[in-house]
Amino acid sequence: MAEFVKFLSGGIAGGTVLLLAALIFANLTFSFLRKSKLISREKVFSKTVTINLIVIVSYSLLWAAKKPPQPADRLVILPTLSANNTFELNGNSLLLADLLKRNTYKLKGRYLVHKWEWFYKTLGEEKVAEYQNWKELAINLNPHVLIESSFNKDGDYWLNAYFDGDTLETVIKMDSIEKEFKKFLADLNLYFKTDIKLLLSKKEHLLAEVSVLKNDFESTETILNADSSNAAQLVLAKLFVKRGLQFQYDFNKLKYVDIVNPDFEKAKKILYTLKNQKEDLPEVAFLLGRMAIREREYEKAELFLKKAFIDEPRDARVYYLLSHLLPSRLEELEFKNRKSVLLKTIELDPGFADAVFDLANLFYLSGNGYEKGMGTTGALKTLENYLSLNNQDSKILGLLATLYIKTSKFEKAKDIYQNLAARFPKDSNVIYNLGIVSYSQADYEGALDLFKEAIELDNNLDAYLYAGIASEMLGSKEQALKYYQDRVRLKTSDDDQFAKEAMLGIRKLREEMDRNEPSIQN
Repeated sequence: MAEFVKFLSGGIAGGTVLLLAALIFANLTFSFLRKSKLISREKVFSKTVTINLIVIVSYSLLWAAKKPPQPADRLVILPTLSANNTFELNGNSLLLADLLKRNTYKLKGRYLVHKWEWFYKTLGEEKVAEYQNWKELAINLNPHVLIESSFNKDGDYWLNAYFDGDTLETVIKMDSIEKEFKKFLADLNLYFKTDIKLLLSKKEHLLAEVSVLKNDFESTETILNADSSNAAQLVLAKLFVKRGLQFQYDFNKLKYVDIVNPDFEKAKKILYTLKNQKEDLPEVAFLLGRMAIREREYEKAELFLKKAFIDEPRDARVYYLLSHLLPSRLEELEFKNRKSVLLKTIELDPGFADAVFDLANLFYLSGNGYEKGMGTTGALKTLENYLSLNNQDSKILGLLATLYIKTSKFEKAKDIYQNLAARFPKDSNVIYNLGIVSYSQADYEGALDLFKEAIELDNNLDAYLYAGIASEMLGSKEQALKYYQDRVRLKTSDDDQFAKEAMLGIRKLREEMDRNEPSIQN
């Protein structure tokens, strides 16, 4: 029903409500005119039909004019298998996938190439080593075109493309890869700028990019050692940006003095050099915008990210960074708010975990907190759609379990946290949240055991408060008082809400104990 209402509204805000209101108003008006005898009974029917048709036709024309564009057709090319069908993620296996990614703008039609880096981020370190995981994710994305490849015994590419229920097979010679890949795309009716040279990455640069994704910065620098090419320098800049994102800023101090992020400075030196050389490298503006967001220099971020948007209008990462800007900065891009930008981000890359997490949070916060409310429904649907692509993402699973707790679906939340506890037995937050589920189900003894375990693992601060509450529910006031006192002693700041709640617990217990003290003495 919700999908039908969405379709009927099209691109018109509240379209379904407007259409129904117009039809009801028209019919009530003629009903009033008939009962008032201001119009003859014979004419009422024909005029009512005529007005209803006018309303429907007018709305249909407006619906067609405001109808949002259809999503681009997704095109996926998987990494290449070796001649004996084994898989290793390296420069050889990624060459064709990267070739298509780098030449997306030369494709005709509204095609969206799902980048191999997007696959990597969705699958995560645990799953990228298995080719079958790549293929399953590709199928779940329901692409318009899916291309698989492997090396044959001569070291050339054997390609299979699946599209519109059909299959195209071909061999591409390694020594004429550009010419034959163009022909392959033309045979698929995808390619149209045959006179333009394809951009082809070096295998060493692709291997370095994989090392950056793995956070293996030392290997990246070793691979790129003494390579002064612009492509190598860009990969090096990616390394510095990613490492620089780990730098911890004191933003209060930053208001008064400059704080230098050494890795960001190295990245900026490279990127501004490339920018001044007028190299047509779309990622330059994106990386500069990424650093500006981290440093909270939003005017610079807006400038760079809008340039990146022009360079890469279908890059989900650009949209995600744009979502961190104020809505007023996005008006010229026709986005009303952060939610609309995140929806576009996920349309481009449904497996973008950070965007899914933020959108689900926005949906939930915009609702009334009830299970059947629009906000909660939107949040749960957003998370469950993502988990159909990757059901192992701990961050997404954790948020889904939290929403299940808030909507009193405790058994579902318990299943998720038990699964996470089996995978991450030393993660105190998982154990703590499992304790919250037990507490919510009135299993205070079980909850207390879990809170104690979370404290023992790494002194989980939040567990102290709930260990005190659970102890109090079990009638152990002395033990509850000790946990409350420990939580106050470990407060992180004057605004520490859990420490404040622990202090309230101390006062309440002290008052109860003082009231009971005379009877104990007697």
